[in-house]
Amino acid sequence: MKYISRMFLIGVCLAGVALVQLPAARAGAPEPPQITPLAGGVRVVWAGAAGALRDLSQHPDSPALATIGGVRLPAQLVALQIAGTGAVAPRIEQLASEPWSGSVPAAEIAIPQLAGGDARPGLAQHLPATLPQSPVLLLREAWLRGTRIAVLALSPVFSQAGAARAVTALTFSVPGASELPADITSLLDAPGPFLPSAPPANPAAGIGWKIHVTQPGIQRLSAAGLTAAGVPLGNPALLHLYHNGAELAIQQLGAGASLELRFYAGPPGDRWNSADTYWLTLESLPGQRMAPRSVAPAGATLSPFAFERGVWRNNTLYDSLLAGADGDHWFAVDMRIAPAPPGQPPTPPVITTATITPTLTMMAGPTSITVAGSSYLDADHTLQVTVAGSTGTATWSGVGDWAQTLTFAQPASTIVLTLPPASSPDGYEIDNVAWELPVVLDLKGRGAAFVGRAGSWRYQLAHAPAGATLYDVTNPGAPQLLDGLLPIDATNSQFEDGADGADARRYVLAGTGTLFAPTISRSQPFDFATPARVLYIVPAELRAALGPLLARRQAQGYAVRAIDAQAIYDTWSYGQVSPLAIRDFLRYAAATWATQPAGVTLVGDGTSDPLNYTKRNNTNYIPPFLANADPWIGETACESCFARLQGASPQLDALPDLAVARLPARNPAELSALVSKIITYETSPLDLSWRSRAVFVADNYRDEQNKADGAGDFAAFADASAGLQPQNMQILRLYYDPSPSMPPQPWRERNAVTAYKRTLALLSAGAGLVNYVGHASQYQWAVTDYNKTPPYLLGQYDPDDLTNGARQPIVLEMTCLTGAFQTPSYGGTIDERLLLNPSGGAIGVWAPTGQGVAHGHDALQRGFYTKLWDAPPLSARLGELAVAGYAELYNKGLCCQDAISTYALLGDAMMPARVIPAHRLYLPATRR
Repeated sequence: MKYISRMFLIGVCLAGVALVQLPAARAGAPEPPQITPLAGGVRVVWAGAAGALRDLSQHPDSPALATIGGVRLPAQLVALQIAGTGAVAPRIEQLASEPWSGSVPAAEIAIPQLAGGDARPGLAQHLPATLPQSPVLLLREAWLRGTRIAVLALSPVFSQAGAARAVTALTFSVPGASELPADITSLLDAPGPFLPSAPPANPAAGIGWKIHVTQPGIQRLSAAGLTAAGVPLGNPALLHLYHNGAELAIQQLGAGASLELRFYAGPPGDRWNSADTYWLTLESLPGQRMAPRSVAPAGATLSPFAFERGVWRNNTLYDSLLAGADGDHWFAVDMRIAPAPPGQPPTPPVITTATITPTLTMMAGPTSITVAGSSYLDADHTLQVTVAGSTGTATWSGVGDWAQTLTFAQPASTIVLTLPPASSPDGYEIDNVAWELPVVLDLKGRGAAFVGRAGSWRYQLAHAPAGATLYDVTNPGAPQLLDGLLPIDATNSQFEDGADGADARRYVLAGTGTLFAPTISRSQPFDFATPARVLYIVPAELRAALGPLLARRQAQGYAVRAIDAQAIYDTWSYGQVSPLAIRDFLRYAAATWATQPAGVTLVGDGTSDPLNYTKRNNTNYIPPFLANADPWIGETACESCFARLQGASPQLDALPDLAVARLPARNPAELSALVSKIITYETSPLDLSWRSRAVFVADNYRDEQNKADGAGDFAAFADASAGLQPQNMQILRLYYDPSPSMPPQPWRERNAVTAYKRTLALLSAGAGLVNYVGHASQYQWAVTDYNKTPPYLLGQYDPDDLTNGARQPIVLEMTCLTGAFQTPSYGGTIDERLLLNPSGGAIGVWAPTGQGVAHGHDALQRGFYTKLWDAPPLSARLGELAVAGYAELYNKGLCCQDAISTYALLGDAMMPARVIPAHRLYLPATRR
């Protein structure tokens, strides 16, 4: 990648690979291959690209080069439809080649960096710069609505027996292949199921009872609570308990009104949930019950202590590049240090303190501390851990997840982590600190969770709650009831457990602090079997506000269904919020419905901070599908992943099988206003004064010193976009250009403040389409002049003040990050505010959640606009336009496939794009 020398506000994109418009054809441009259908396949004939290879030495940075492995070549791409699931096997029928002694440029390496611009070169992926071994190779393959699509790369140079050869003539056939339809989005209308099987579902959903657990420990369900939830108690032995589909053993106490069910729950929660969901069912056979086990003392040595375990976390730092061992990307602190410059005082150490609060009384004895985290520097690392005045040191090297365990002679409630000064830079992030420390088993009338010692030992429980039950929870799914405890006196009892060489066991004594009463409710049945052409996945809280839009779609003749989000979670993620569950529901529909949906709209905002670590209180009605999809920032929202249904993982299949969009409303009032906007847009008179207008806004290519931006010529890219519009579309432009070489075009503006005002004026005037091309962040378009106010073309809150009323455009953001709706923030992202403005702004926004600037955007918008203008007037749906863009990039893109994952459609997938050129009607003069 190319670094950009400009500075940017609030994490404006730093990444940029200029690959937007192919240059004018040169003399050496290769001829495209010729494809001829055959019986059972196709034949491809290609004359090679000798001229392009000669031209390569003069233009190694040409955007007309395809990235193949670790090199860039003037290759030709051929996208074909493939029958069956067998290997794609091109058969070379004729190959003529000659020795070649030139060189090819290496593929550009994306340097990972956080959205704020913090580069992490140690995390970069390096591919060997080697030539392909064949002139024809399978570059990628994907599925679209049951149609298998393979993209072949025809390389003009290849390696044979260690020597480079240039292709002069090539003929090959591809068995089972055929040409793709001219309009690839027509595949979205393919009827019937297109997956062989549906994903497994929770058999308890809709018939069982959900138990909401918020605390780890022993859970108790009383007869009164069970009866209130509608649980039949005639034969409680037939009750079963499940967690994540696995049955757990329960304890059944008493009978009738005194009945009580108990079970053990481990620490609840995951990335999306602060609690866990357990399931109770009534079946025809008895459920699993806890088995008793005697722990009567038999002469083992009395241990003066047991252990208590815990984990310190302080999740305040989100890192999109490092997942951590738990996979949630949240860390406590970034510890980094660099040597002091010569002549400067020594750099002080970096210190973090973890304060822990054991529930039992600590005592002197072996203490274990395990610090876990992730490293982003490919360097030697040092960590010092200090406990009770004693310091241990851990060293390791490299990048990625790590865990270091140190032992100490005695515990303390304060654990000090230190990164000491070193002769070279060091840095890593702390995820958590797990501790195991010796405690006295003086329970003081409360419950406790503790761990025994390895081997056979006797333990004394002091001041245990009267009648408390002791459980062995070493196997959380099958706890054991421990009996045979020996009373020593009125306040002490002993038990003995373990065997020589046996591992330590985990125990819970039921009582205050370990005995809880979770809530229980009936799981409501939901009809997932009835198919629909149009889907809205919506939480119950937003269902009423969505009603008018559902009615609108029904009036248009669609079979429409609003699918309850919680019903999806109950059925495919055992009650837990999960983006994977939404994908599994769509896979279920793809495998079982006779009528397949054309599009799905997710109703409600989502956030990468669902547990509110940042205290910004963002809503998470429908979670984003977070995936490691961006070559620079790593994890970001991959909305198309919801609908990439082929295979176990969406990252194994590049193309969505149906259109996906999101209405990112944060409350019912916002959704109601947004629904009203959409209906007004679709039903208001067709005013061509603005619906035939296309606005293009561009960031500057050259700065005040005439220095070029490494990301490319944004004005040229915008002109190329304007060139995709038909005649009679009114083209309006605003290009910020402070350079001394600014061309004398009226739409170019040197003054930053004036450029800002002209941008607002263009948007407030209304348009059918708006394109922005340039740098951006989640909160602004461009960085213009730091010495001016404001120093951007459009700011986070400017959409609120637009006065375009009902003249609302579809906005294409050919930039970075503006569509990253999942970003925790106080006011939402700029694109969310454009869409959610109730009296103006935009009616739909197709925008990036990733970092790439001028990165595959030419193909995305070419597919979008080709579909828009080839479709019957006013008929193209917003979602299928996005799919057309993804398919264009997939089939013809020379690079940048990640952009398919990192573009999100904010709006309604089924909304027609009511944009049309202003055709002039000519009425000839006539005589009466």
